[in-house]
Amino acid sequence: MLIASMLITSSGDVSANVNRVIYFSIQSNTVCGDNSSLNQYRNQFLFNINNLSDVDSDVTLYLYTKSGVLITNPGVNDNGMASDIVPGTQKTISANSTVQYASLFGYPTTKNLSCDMRPAYGKIVINSNHGLFMASGEYSAEKYLQDSSLVNSSSYYTKYQASTIVVNGGNPF
Repeated sequence: MLIASMLITSSGDVSANVNRVIYFSIQSNTVCGDNSSLNQYRNQFLFNINNLSDVDSDVTLYLYTKSGVLITNPGVNDNGMASDIVPGTQKTISANSTVQYASLFGYPTTKNLSCDMRPAYGKIVINSNHGLFMASGEYSAEKYLQDSSLVNSSSYYTKYQASTIVVNGGNPF
């Protein structure tokens, strides 16, 4: 009887923590490029976590590659993309506000993370005993194009394919 009650007590603590963890999948199995002239594809990962409550709350975003490696890259802050949460690091989200994470993979590999560092799944851990959250994101592949017919031989990225990242069925948690 003593052993059974120890097991129940132990599993009770674990299940309490699991209720404050939300898991999600990321469809990142898409074309991703290197620096060759034939493979100039870039992947873009954008993610938001919204604190819908009237109190500040602490969360941790965890992102993993398809081989299970924890991603700890701080992300990018460039051309309107923002990263104010770092995966694997606890972050306080102010009441009624949003934190964002953005990262680029593939071409050009001198600037972006390598394709094998793309996230495949993640989890959000609520470190506070209060707060109501929503989260969502997008993963897209873009093709680098150059148009010599435009003035100054303009270059740009065009969206090749995209998928929405749905967390908790789109419902608050």
